[in-house]
This record gives sequence, structure tokens and C-alpha cells, in this order.
Amino acid sequence: MKPVVTVIAESESANLGDRAIVQAISQYLSEYSKVRLFSLSNSKLTSASKNYSNKKFFHIRDIIKKCGRIAPVTLRSRVRWYLLGERRRYQRLVENQVVGSSVILIGGGQLIKNNAALFCDRLAVIARVAAHQNVPYSLFGVGVDRKMSFLTWRIVKNTIINAKTVFVRDLQSKNRILTQYPCGVACKIIPDLAFALRSEKAAYLSRDTEYAINIMSVPPMIEALPKSIKLSAADIRDMWYSVILLLAERGAAPVIFTTGSPEDLREAQDMQIRLRAKAGISVELIHPASVEELQSLLSQFQNVLASRMHAGILAYILGCNTLCLNWDDKVKGVWTTVSQESRVVEIESLTGPEGAECLLQKFANSYVPTVENIFEVSRMVRARLKAELIDRI
Repeated sequence: MKPVVTVIAESESANLGDRAIVQAISQYLSEYSKVRLFSLSNSKLTSASKNYSNKKFFHIRDIIKKCGRIAPVTLRSRVRWYLLGERRRYQRLVENQVVGSSVILIGGGQLIKNNAALFCDRLAVIARVAAHQNVPYSLFGVGVDRKMSFLTWRIVKNTIINAKTVFVRDLQSKNRILTQYPCGVACKIIPDLAFALRSEKAAYLSRDTEYAINIMSVPPMIEALPKSIKLSAADIRDMWYSVILLLAERGAAPVIFTTGSPEDLREAQDMQIRLRAKAGISVELIHPASVEELQSLLSQFQNVLASRMHAGILAYILGCNTLCLNWDDKVKGVWTTVSQESRVVEIESLTGPEGAECLLQKFANSYVPTVENIFEVSRMVRARLKAELIDRI
């Protein structure tokens, strides 16, 4: 009988990049095991919280509602988590999911981070449930955010230290973990798990679209930029506008696309409206609803400028000449892991009057990955999963 592997990741995310990671893991593990999926930020918990009516906590909920516009989002999340019973309900969900599992795989993606979804608090609950049920767990292909706080490091400490294996997706993440916990953690590096995603689309097809620009919501980009880079939201939007305008003027007929997020769609729609109003240019906007649809879309492109990191990864494994904007240090770290750091474009280099020309030159100096390039990374990820997880069950 096949062993049962519970995969805990962002399987319900609106961002198709997160779903691509889950799909890549499931594709491979299903060859050797029965796979169960559990979303780290489980939607059942959110819906339960809205209907929670325990009179003991009613006054707390009333205070939160009245102060909602003032209190920081993360603070409100922690109040719900620790005072309104979300943590207990989440623990019950995890317990039910993990029962009968041979091993738990947590990953991949940027899961060790200080965010309003309380990823570290959730990881701590998962580790406690795993220990109580005597189920080993591994962290695979995870990233560590630059803005981790003292509190979140304390919360996630036992989750990291007690993991059977810890595989991060870039050198920065490894260094951040070893700086916090220099003893007792055997931390290794594995390429982002999305590189292992299989596609029915051939790597080399007739490409109908010469250039495609991936657009994402700007606020997360601004928040993640290092302090040394002084860019505004208007700078980033002007950069996209200038690039698309130059391509259109040269007869390239570029398209813009998202990776599924509603926030990204609104940003792309605003750009589409701006191009039509200011330059009289109609640009096609594509908003895929599934990983398969995104893969089919990318297979039609020759050159892709990716704002979302996983848009770039999926474009790469589908044989596009891919460049990826570096607005967060995870971007350069992940591409360096697969020796493709030349595909990373510093976002500040594309702003200003010469930015669009600079991008076209970078595309001209870049190249389409070979089938061997693509398969080599996929084999590396799959071999690590088998050696460190499957073979040890």
C-alpha cells in the first residue's frame, strides 16, 4: 500500500504561482504515494471565524470591529488567532488532516515570513500536531522573508529545529536560518519546486506573440524593496507604461497578463486604460484562471518580462526567453540557485528615460533555454524529493 504524504502549502492561493508549486509536488509524489493537500491559510478557518458567536468573546469582537480601521492588520489577525479561538480551530483542522499520514511535507514558497496571514503561527501549530501524532515533517523549497521579526523567529523556532529536513530555495534563506539558529539545523538548498512542474505543452512551439509583460499589484513590490532603492508606485507603473509603449511603437503588439490574483488584474486593467487614454494603444489583457491556462498562455510567447517570480519560472520551463524583475531579494536568490541569475533585471535599471531601451537590449542579450537546461533543474528537484522524502518513509 502506498504511504500517505500530507502536503501543506498555499494550495488555495489566488496567485497561480503558489498553485504551480503545489501541482509540481503532487505530480511527482503521486507516483510513489497517496497525496493529501492542506492549505496553510485554510479558508474554512476564515469562514468559521466570521460565524463565531461565543458570548464570552463578543465584547472583544465588538472592539475589533470598532477599531478595525485603526489597528494594524497583523494585530487584528493575532487577536482573532489567540483570543477568539482561531488557533484552536486551526489545530483541529490540522489534526484531522494529518491522521494516518506517513510524513508531512511543508512547502514550498515564501512560507517563513512575518505577515498578516500568520504563516509562522500556523507552522508552529502544524509542528505541535505532528509531534503529538508522531508524524515526521520536512520543510521543502521554502523561502525566508527579509522582514522577519524577533517575535516571528521565536514563534517558528521549534518548527524549523524539529523538522526532519530543511530545504530552502535560495542562499539568503539558508543564511537567515543559520544566523538565527546556528546549531541544530541542517539547512540545505533546493531549487524552487515550480521548476519541477511538468507540462503537456512542448518547450518549443510556434510562438504567436513576440513580447508579453506580466503585471502585478504594486504595493507588495514597494513594501519589499530594500531601503537603498527609492522608487514610488508611480515609478513602477511608468516603467511598465514606457516598455509597452516602446514595443507597440516598434510594431511588436505586446500583451499584458497576470497570474490570477484579483489585485494583479486591477493593476493590469488600470494599465490597459492608461495606454488607451494617453497613447491611443489597445493592448490585450489575459487573466488566466488555472495553472494549465497559464501554461498554455506562456507557450505562445517568445519574450516574457515577469513581475511575479513564478510567472518567470513557468515561462522559463516552457521555453520562453525570460527576464524577471528583481523587486525582492528572493527573486535573485531563486534564479541564482539554478545558475540563471543573468535573467534577473534590477527594477531601478528600467526606470527613467532609457529604461525601455535597456530592457530591449537585455532581451537581445538573453537566450531561450535549451531542453537540457529545463530538464536538468527538474531532475535535480525530483531527485532531492525522492532521496530526502520518499526513500526515507
